[in-house]
Amino acid sequence: MKTIILIGYAAIAHCVLAAAASGAADSYPQRPLRFIVPFPPGGANDIVARLVGPLFTERFGQQVVVDNRPGASGTIALELTARAQPDGYTFIVGNNTSNAIVPVMFAKRMRVDPAQELTGISMLAAIQHVVVAAAKFPPTTFQELVAYAKSRPGQLNYNAPLGGHPHLDMLAFLAATGTQMVHIPSKGAGETVPSLLRGEAQLSNTNVASVIGLLRAGQLKAYAITGESRLPELPDVPTFTEVGLKGVGSINWVGLFAPAKTPPAIINQLHRSIVEMVGDARLKESSAKLLVPFVASASPAEFNAFVASERKRWEDIVKTNQIKLE
Repeated sequence: MKTIILIGYAAIAHCVLAAAASGAADSYPQRPLRFIVPFPPGGANDIVARLVGPLFTERFGQQVVVDNRPGASGTIALELTARAQPDGYTFIVGNNTSNAIVPVMFAKRMRVDPAQELTGISMLAAIQHVVVAAAKFPPTTFQELVAYAKSRPGQLNYNAPLGGHPHLDMLAFLAATGTQMVHIPSKGAGETVPSLLRGEAQLSNTNVASVIGLLRAGQLKAYAITGESRLPELPDVPTFTEVGLKGVGSINWVGLFAPAKTPPAIINQLHRSIVEMVGDARLKESSAKLLVPFVASASPAEFNAFVASERKRWEDIVKTNQIKLE
């Protein structure tokens, strides 16, 4: 009889907890949401956060606060999010650098494990990267760029966040072209572009959303793009495959993550909202102007599986190429 009573109490407790979680989701949210961005303003993650923020506000009636926390290759933002209360009010707008590469490159230095302490909600965008330089930089084509760099080994600088996918992609670029350049670490695209314009760095592999305005204005020039096909907005810029570098270069995916113990009901509610937002005509219009293709994952589980596969892919790349950062 005692066993039956205990089982009955356990079932009742389970129902009470489920009802509480459901009720929390029904009344959620009741205060502003915090979107932590692991890079400076002006980068892809920042652009995505500021584009979707107003739609979240419109849908939930609560302000979205974009909190830029650059530095330490994204680990500062990862730690802030992982240690936040899992109540559905703190998130990180992460990407392949912060949530897939950094846990591999800086595993021994990190104080949190994103794979265990964060949970994915959905992908938000997938953005092409482009190799760019200031307009005054002499080479005008990719072939001229390679020849120019080969004639000046170690004399040119490129700018990229330490250990991020732009950095690793540039290492692959240098190896594939037989060129030597000096790496200047930055905190993200928001710092990379000014560095190019000031002449501190000559080259960068950065997301197209951060530089499309300067490319259109003629302040920057582009040499190659990472996508499978040319962009209609940049018809004269070849793909990496077209210039003989198939397999080099990454697409910058951006997604929303929460502390791992955030209630599933809230995670699912946010995912459903993101799916609906991606179809919003206003978001499509604004994202098209900035070349930020918005996408949504089929489910939080599907997004988490994708992130895990990305982490494994980069781990294999790092091991195969024996990439070590001092």
